[in-house]
Amino acid sequence: MNKISDKMRIKQTVQEKLKLQSFLTDQIKDGKFKETIDTTSKYDEEFNKFLKGYQDKHKQYPHILDLSHYTRENSEFAKSNQLRQEEIDMIEEFRNRKLKNLNKPIDQIDGDDEEIDQNLQEDDDEKHYDQDEELEQVELAGNENIGYKQEELRLSLNEDFMIILLSRGLTTKVTTLQRIQSYRYLIFMGNGNGLVGYGKGKGSDFEEALDNAILHCKRNLIAIPLDLYHTVPRQLYGQYNRFEITVTPARTFNPWGSPIIASMLLLTGFRHCRFQTVSKKINPYSMIMAYFKMITQNKTPKDICEETGQKVYRENWGAPYFVGNTPDNYL
Repeated sequence: MNKISDKMRIKQTVQEKLKLQSFLTDQIKDGKFKETIDTTSKYDEEFNKFLKGYQDKHKQYPHILDLSHYTRENSEFAKSNQLRQEEIDMIEEFRNRKLKNLNKPIDQIDGDDEEIDQNLQEDDDEKHYDQDEELEQVELAGNENIGYKQEELRLSLNEDFMIILLSRGLTTKVTTLQRIQSYRYLIFMGNGNGLVGYGKGKGSDFEEALDNAILHCKRNLIAIPLDLYHTVPRQLYGQYNRFEITVTPARTFNPWGSPIIASMLLLTGFRHCRFQTVSKKINPYSMIMAYFKMITQNKTPKDICEETGQKVYRENWGAPYFVGNTPDNYL
């Protein structure tokens, strides 16, 4: 046994490993593997004790090895979406009941509680009445935004905007009593003419998470300076963690490389460039941060010439191939 263990520690070539695999398959097919175990147990006392103890523990199923404890950790993630949603609804119902019972008195025999509830209802009615009067005054004044709900204040976007789903997944928050699961989304949005944004959203299901991500993306919209005839006059560089991206000017757009970044550049409005990325593992969150660090450095040729004191035609890296077209023709 010591000789065998020494051989296993030595580095083996591919041919030696293939020989060992073929030897094991031949032994298992002919039923000789059990015989070799029995013969080794005769010569090795420790291995013989291990076999006896294992057979005593598993008398009913001596040929089955119980490895279920390795899969118990991943059993929570093997649930269906419907089962997860039911668990989330149940947890929410328990939380609402707990909140209701916090200020609830223990003894409800006296009639004081009913009087308190009636007084609270009267106060609520007065508050609602005051809010209605304020809303009427705001409408008469002509203010459309003040006094309305948050759902009515959601921004409406043009049809030119397109959304890219960069990442989605499931997150779990472990507490002392349970595991709270929620869904998350990471999206990118752009109209191809310098208006871009990104958003992150969480929710109890994918629909709610996507709505929250879109709302967050609308709040994060920024405008990038662009010249339609020469969108990238100088080299741009962005880095976040271990993700690096470099955009260099070119006569036309070269999408060779990452299709995600190519589509993001098109939605940003960069039409005269090529790009290069350096990363060991593509993390979408570090990618989006490095991308926005890069595009916010962009300037028009006119802005660069105002800083350097040169003529605009001196700052041109070459006439674009499609001079007469606007970014709408590229989408």
